[in-house]
Amino acid sequence: MKPGFIIISLLLSFFSLSQANRIILKNAQAPAGGSDTVKVFVTTDKAYPAAEIIIKFNPDKLSFQKGSFTYNQALWKPEWGSPVYSDYPNGFKVAFLSLSNREAFIAQADSLNLFSVVLRAKAGLAPGDTSAVQARGMLTNTEFQELEFEPCTAIFTIIKSPARPKGKK
Repeated sequence: MKPGFIIISLLLSFFSLSQANRIILKNAQAPAGGSDTVKVFVTTDKAYPAAEIIIKFNPDKLSFQKGSFTYNQALWKPEWGSPVYSDYPNGFKVAFLSLSNREAFIAQADSLNLFSVVLRAKAGLAPGDTSAVQARGMLTNTEFQELEFEPCTAIFTIIKSPARPKGKK
């Protein structure tokens, strides 16, 4: 085997490993007082029976719109039980775990939309102001070992309010 082939193989293996078990957040934007959907994607190296994801943000600039959590039912089937989300300091936490179905797994995926939430920008923020939205978490494998996701940060940008058409109140 040639040395160049070994080096290329090692680099490809490292790149494949470095892309596994990641959370990806999409940037969002809204005018002050408005809201936008933040989509949370995951990349996993294999199927996992459980996951926990924590989303944090600056509560002086953003708030989580209660009742806006929606999960991808093609990925996590309703008969497995609904994921649980709860308040967390400066954000919220989402847990995917089924206690009733041994077939419940988050599939091996490359950038699959796991869930979405709506964040609302606080009134009084200036256009161009930004706030970081951070995600971290872990997966649990079938041996109950916890594997951390590579953390991620997205930016929520305050935009100028759209102009109202003349004659409309």
